[in-house]
Amino acid sequence: MTTSGPPKLTRAKLTDTVRAELGLPRSVARRLVDDVFRELEGSLLSGETVKLSGFGSFEIQSRPARPGRNPATMEPHTVPARQVVQFRPSQRLREALNPEPAT
Repeated sequence: MTTSGPPKLTRAKLTDTVRAELGLPRSVARRLVDDVFRELEGSLLSGETVKLSGFGSFEIQSRPARPGRNPATMEPHTVPARQVVQFRPSQRLREALNPEPAT
């Protein structure tokens, strides 16, 4: 079964890019990519904001419990409180995504 849609950057593709750019063996590149993700995850879990210059920042936000409804049965229920990761793109990334039209 194939999936359609836009291409995706996966951990494997990122590892291959690091390997090619730095000329590292695949196992070293994989370990490097895994270490970066582990550090990002650890920082977020400890309550730190993760800022990647020129890309954006990630932070944990608390969402309070709220009333909800099962769309199939229309039965009301409470959606529990939870924590979510919020991403805010940098100004540079926003400008790259939405270039100003030529005048």
